[in-house]
Amino acid sequence: MIIPRFTKSEETGCRAANAIVLPMMFLFGAFFQLGMMPGYLQRISVFPLKYMDQGLRDALVHGNMEGACLNLAMVATVALALIGVVVLITRWEVK
Repeated sequence: MIIPRFTKSEETGCRAANAIVLPMMFLFGAFFQLGMMPGYLQRISVFPLKYMDQGLRDALVHGNMEGACLNLAMVATVALALIGVVVLITRWEVK
């Protein structure tokens, strides 16, 4: 949400966002469980994608709705914070 704000075109913004999201998916548990990764990767996995992935896994695989709701709350908190930052840094221009 923030990185594409600083790019000049829509296409460049999409590429910049993909350049960040794709490594996050590999490194923070979307394709492999974090328990299988080395210790240093487990320590730095605090990004929201980890909580979204764990929440989906709790709800769909384990049937743990309480854990899914806690992870959803974490993702919603981070999303609201990022939306606030984007609103603050966006300049509205009237043409």
